[in-house]
Amino acid sequence: MFIAGLDVPPNNTQSDTDTSEDDRILGKRLQGDPFVLLTKRLREVLQEKSIKKGTVWVGDPDRAGPGFRMLLVDKNVRFPPQKAVGQDAHSPLSPLTQTSPLHPDGLIAPIWVRKHTELLPSVFVLFLRLYEYPGRLPSGPISPLHQQVFNEKDEERRREEERRRDSELSAEIAARKRGCSERGVKLTVVLMASRKMLDDPNLDTRLTYIRRQSGLDSRAALFVLSPVSTAELQEFVKRWSILSHCRSQAYSIATLRCSAFKFVNNSSLQLALHDAALEYYLTHSKRGTAYGHGGSFAPPSAVFSPRAPPQPLRPQGWIVRYEYKMACFAEFRGEEEVARKHFQTSWETLLDMFGSTAILPPRTKRWAEAKVLADCISVKIVKLYLYRAEHSRAIAHFNSHLTRFGTSAGGGALARRLGSSGAGLLDELRYRILAELLDMATLSTLTIPQSLPNFPIRPSTPPTPHQTPPQHSLIEPIRPAGVNPSSVLQHPGFYYYAAALCTQRRLEQFTAADQEFSLAAANVPINLTNERKVDHRVIILELYTKAYELFKKYSFGQGQSRLTFYVACRIAQTYHDSGKFDMAIRFFERIAKAYRKERWGTMLKPILSMWYTCARQIGDVESIVKLLIEMMGYGLPDEFEDGQLEEDLAAVLHSTSPSTTSFKIDFSDIHPLLHSSVVFWYSEISISQPAPFQLHLKAPNSVSLAVLSFVSIRLEFLHDQLPIIIHHRPPPEEAAQPQSLQLVNLGSISSQTQEAPHEVFADLRWPRGGTLVFMGTLVSDSPTTLSVSKFVMDVVEGHWAIEMTFDPSISRDFKPSQAHWLSHLDPPTFLPMQRDNPSATAVRHRPHLVDVLLSHPTPAYLDEEYPITISVTNVDDHDLIVVVDVLLHPAEGDTGIICTERSTSMIKGVAYGSLDPGETVSKTLVLHSTGASGDRTIDVSVQCEPSGTSTSSEVSSPVSPRTADTTETLHTLVIPTQLALQVDSLASYRRALQSSADPPLALTDLKSYDPSAFNVHAEAIIRSTIVNQGPWDVAIEKFSLLPQTVENTKTKLLSCSLAGEEECFPLHCSVGDKYSVVSRFIIFSEDEVELPEVLPPPGKYQISWSRLGSSGLRGAIAVTRISLPYLSVPRDNVDALLELPADGVLHVPMTITVTIRNRHPWRTADLYLQVEPSDHFVLSGLRSGSLPVLLAGSEEHLGFNLIPVSCGTVRLPTFKFLDRRKEKQEQKSGEENEVDKKVPVIDARLQERNEEGEEVRLMVCLPGEGESNRLRRVDADGLTMFITPS
Repeated sequence: MFIAGLDVPPNNTQSDTDTSEDDRILGKRLQGDPFVLLTKRLREVLQEKSIKKGTVWVGDPDRAGPGFRMLLVDKNVRFPPQKAVGQDAHSPLSPLTQTSPLHPDGLIAPIWVRKHTELLPSVFVLFLRLYEYPGRLPSGPISPLHQQVFNEKDEERRREEERRRDSELSAEIAARKRGCSERGVKLTVVLMASRKMLDDPNLDTRLTYIRRQSGLDSRAALFVLSPVSTAELQEFVKRWSILSHCRSQAYSIATLRCSAFKFVNNSSLQLALHDAALEYYLTHSKRGTAYGHGGSFAPPSAVFSPRAPPQPLRPQGWIVRYEYKMACFAEFRGEEEVARKHFQTSWETLLDMFGSTAILPPRTKRWAEAKVLADCISVKIVKLYLYRAEHSRAIAHFNSHLTRFGTSAGGGALARRLGSSGAGLLDELRYRILAELLDMATLSTLTIPQSLPNFPIRPSTPPTPHQTPPQHSLIEPIRPAGVNPSSVLQHPGFYYYAAALCTQRRLEQFTAADQEFSLAAANVPINLTNERKVDHRVIILELYTKAYELFKKYSFGQGQSRLTFYVACRIAQTYHDSGKFDMAIRFFERIAKAYRKERWGTMLKPILSMWYTCARQIGDVESIVKLLIEMMGYGLPDEFEDGQLEEDLAAVLHSTSPSTTSFKIDFSDIHPLLHSSVVFWYSEISISQPAPFQLHLKAPNSVSLAVLSFVSIRLEFLHDQLPIIIHHRPPPEEAAQPQSLQLVNLGSISSQTQEAPHEVFADLRWPRGGTLVFMGTLVSDSPTTLSVSKFVMDVVEGHWAIEMTFDPSISRDFKPSQAHWLSHLDPPTFLPMQRDNPSATAVRHRPHLVDVLLSHPTPAYLDEEYPITISVTNVDDHDLIVVVDVLLHPAEGDTGIICTERSTSMIKGVAYGSLDPGETVSKTLVLHSTGASGDRTIDVSVQCEPSGTSTSSEVSSPVSPRTADTTETLHTLVIPTQLALQVDSLASYRRALQSSADPPLALTDLKSYDPSAFNVHAEAIIRSTIVNQGPWDVAIEKFSLLPQTVENTKTKLLSCSLAGEEECFPLHCSVGDKYSVVSRFIIFSEDEVELPEVLPPPGKYQISWSRLGSSGLRGAIAVTRISLPYLSVPRDNVDALLELPADGVLHVPMTITVTIRNRHPWRTADLYLQVEPSDHFVLSGLRSGSLPVLLAGSEEHLGFNLIPVSCGTVRLPTFKFLDRRKEKQEQKSGEENEVDKKVPVIDARLQERNEEGEEVRLMVCLPGEGESNRLRRVDADGLTMFITPS
């Protein structure tokens, strides 16, 4: 977008010798002009909102879409020359034009892209000032009549002046309109006027005149803007400018209105500019089809001459031009996918052209231009893929471009050696462009995906037997899917690093080619000359530094941080190669610190070698000595010859001196020079007992330590043990060479008699791979841990005094190795130490000797006080203070008692006092167990210490045996616990009987609302059997039933067989004896529906008992409470209860009652009665008929008179009740029929049921029959009665 007419007048407010006073006054006036301020604000806002030149990534989510690239130009700006008119006329940039830089076989010139992005706009916005008449006032007072005449004349002058100025303005706009119309550019005019002018009624007339005279479009081509604030201008430009970035994208914009400017003819400025821009580039796309894919144009045939002029552009080249232009125009329109497809086609066609040397001869100008064009198109394709978040496709295309154009357009071997035109420079540029693109994109909207390994998902539950496992699981386990790193988009640092590697290869190729041409003394090619002007190492450092910063930014874990240090290592190496040794040392110090900490010896060796070279260059002798000794610890580096390290170290030590008197090297952080190990023979010893130990020091095999003169070794121990110092003693002349294995006896060192460091003399020399073994014994008079904390080796050579500190726990390979003990020197024999931590031994007090006896009668009974005797005997030769702790393992309700101490978990500090040798003291632990049966576990801890020690008085808290002279003995006691008396209870239920004189309370009866009134629902009979199952006899002192009167409001005790049997107790129960108790309870409720399915126990048995010992002595009385079972009353539906007397008298009338009850919660009953007479009775009453309908919860009473006519056990008449509510019954044929439901008739004398509702039948024994038929049901022959004679 071109924006013209916003020129600001020059600032003349400053004092200047060349500026006149009038110009300064005019400048001050212009600075206060509102339109000048409006122009400045517009320029600032437009430049702020415009897409800056060189912007590559525009995917900003805070914008509604990419904006115009707005260029502030002069009002008289000229467009580029247009192609001539005619059939054979072509663009000045066409290969068919003789004067074109592309003639005759060029593809695309950069000036063509610049033409459509900077020189030729799609929209031209022209800001102009609308003339405003200043108005005049009469000079002096005049009459009203003269005032009216003056106003009329002034109005006429105003109209004439405005018409003249509007005509001039229209002519200026028309001239610009003609220039824009010739190029198809949309012209939009913004007229700046004051707010007063916006309210002028003649404004619309003037604007219409200007639009018509200038030839402006009728749709949103003319706008009026008044001076407003910066905030309103921000909103104005924001809504106006959102169209496209360099014509790369376009977005439709909703029409927004603002009070700061006025729309003419109700047109939308945003939509008008948007449509005009799209139409402009769409027209260009249609115009380009005449040359694409063979169209109507055919290039002229080549004319051959002796000089062989260049051939004209081939059809493939015209396809590349057409696809590239269509892609650019589609990108300008915002059609990203269409643009990418055109770019892809152009790129593939270029690839075909590079495959033929006839089309693109190598090493020519057009060949180089085509390479640049292919790289530019590839970057466009990658960027368009990233816009759509297609990361894998973007990196796949980039890799394909590297592969194909690296081989097709890389040139010959000479070009690759020269580097400037070879693959090294091309790959460097491609990687760098991709890295810069990703760097800009990540700062805006792009998110780099994280590549994590895909592990197979295992099911949380195994398949059921009915499920079939997947087919692949039957063949082989699922393997995790791998990811190819080259197919995953990495962060920008990775591609900066790749570009640096390419530059490094380019430097190597250049160095080899330069040496070759220098030795050959041949003519130097121009590309080699250009390459000599390039500082390759500066480029490498720049790329590595960017990669280093980005690797630090994207470091998510330990592995990423290692990559960061690796890049830093490459930076240090580049500084080293560039001769900037001080900068290289800074990086080496930082990298080596991390590599030493993580034990990366392989990575650290070349770093130490380069660091050593840098230290030599800057003359840092202390670093040289430290690095040489550290490299000797790692072994001989590859770039050093055998013995070179020792020679360099000797030269430095003899020719230089350190800056300090004492030079220290701590090998706890770096690779140790010697392999060291400390071995103690015993893992634990007593006080004053010798502890043998050995210290093994082994020299490396690859280097010699003869250059270092060791004068002493100081062994330092943990805690307060004084050190051992081994001084060097030169060997006799006959033993000039040290042996490969030497043994040095350190003697016995005791802390009791040692007042100064123990000193020993030995030969402190090592051959290559030799071992020195220092052997001695340590004696301690107090509890401690004996271990060698470190050993310090002193080296004196020339002016150097080096102190080397070693940690014996760190081996040379930094891996835990098995310790060995030197048992024989000739031949050398080593014994492996198989225990944990052989490098230390613990010194403890001698354990004290006591015997502990736990006695108790097993098993224990619940609820009793069970005695456990704990006896402690001193079997040592001195007095001991004994303290006992008792731990009860968690069990519900268990309690332990010793003396006055009571606890449910821990009884601590039970004092047994001071025991003389051979003395025994016993105390009794009383265990009271409740809850469930099972084993009870008790831990008994007996601590003893010598009498008279400082801790002997602290009997309440035992001292750990590792910190004081205390011995602890642990004993675990498992006691089986069971019930003394086992109670088994069985509940049965009887239906409640109500005589006709005492019917159930009805709802209409006021007595039913009395709190003390209730309806008897059933009767529960609980039969309990008490069995003595234990191995001990038990005496039952008291037996009683405790009814639950508070918790249970649904039951009431009727009777119990324990009543009146108090004189039977105490009762002696031997093992296996049984005792039975029968209890009767009534169950009542206001309504059967409210009765729960399970009722709580109606009471519990309380049994007071005591254990009888083998001698007949009774133990303490224990009280056991055993709860009765839960009650579950069976549910009834419809039944009939027959109430009969026990017997009858011949010919004496009797009355029987039949009670029909409907206990169903909601269903009614429709009953029918049928009585079958008996030969033994005369019946009076209803024999057959229907009964009244019984509602749910109601009952009916029927009375019958019977006169017996026979004696003996006779059968009663049969009463049959049928419920005419049909029920389905399955027949033998499989069909279901609906039949009447039979109602059971129950003898009230024998009715009793269990919880499932099954009848409990009374069995009688019949004498005189077989053994198998002795038991018989009482009601086997039906309902009977015994009749006696009168």
